[in-house]
Amino acid sequence: MNGPRENYRSVLKRELEKRVKKNSRYSLRAFARSLALDPRHLDGVLKGIKGLSSEKAMEVADRLGFAANAKSYFLESVRAEDSRGRKDRMSAQVQLESLFTTGILKKLEVEMEQVELVSDYIGIAVHEYVKSHPMVNLKQICQAFNEDKDRIEPALRCLQSLGLVRQLAGKYSAKDVNVFSSDEIPSPALRNGHRSLLRKAEKSLEENQIQERDFFSLLMNIDPKDLPEAKLSIRQFLNRFNHQFSKDQSHSEVMSLALQLIPLTQPIQPKKQGEQK
Repeated sequence: MNGPRENYRSVLKRELEKRVKKNSRYSLRAFARSLALDPRHLDGVLKGIKGLSSEKAMEVADRLGFAANAKSYFLESVRAEDSRGRKDRMSAQVQLESLFTTGILKKLEVEMEQVELVSDYIGIAVHEYVKSHPMVNLKQICQAFNEDKDRIEPALRCLQSLGLVRQLAGKYSAKDVNVFSSDEIPSPALRNGHRSLLRKAEKSLEENQIQERDFFSLLMNIDPKDLPEAKLSIRQFLNRFNHQFSKDQSHSEVMSLALQLIPLTQPIQPKKQGEQK
């Protein structure tokens, strides 16, 4: 949040601006489609002419992938502005004042920054790069990732807000920690992060030489009851792999190891008595 009186319209405007910065062709119509809103209605909301119902606000918050406090703030802001009853609006304003005075708003800011960080692999990747290349500048980071500054600068701002990166005289240094997504991050944000990494992996098939990458797969039969144990085994392997190959960062480059354990078949339901074969 950029200010103590920011309302839900400002949140929506900032989200749209963020998406346009990532993709200059991104439109209001595309934003409306992602929120399941009519484009004309969304335009009216952003201009302060129209509002949102509590049901629609809930759906929008879910689609934006807000964590708990951010979602509460968004919904209370909608209620404070768009509820028909004066008593309901006043109640929502009291709830918002409580957020401002109890420190929850700061936690809300952190939640939103965390969501933004995991929604695109580039944020955590930039942190890893700056860790192994201290006192690097923006131009060098852009060159390393072959990305323009419109992609890198938002990631750096997010990392700075979370205290993971700091800037001094145009040079960046990173806190020496491993960044993982927590269980509190909402699943839409995590799915977006996975999608961005899958798109990068697809590009790597064409752009990187075989000596620079490795793609492998294993198709197997597995009992669904064993999935929890299988997932635990994968996490333990990733921890061992990270520990073994991330020791010396003095001459390292950032790479991604992504494993997907996905179903290729589904159980065939037995036919009910009397159904035709």
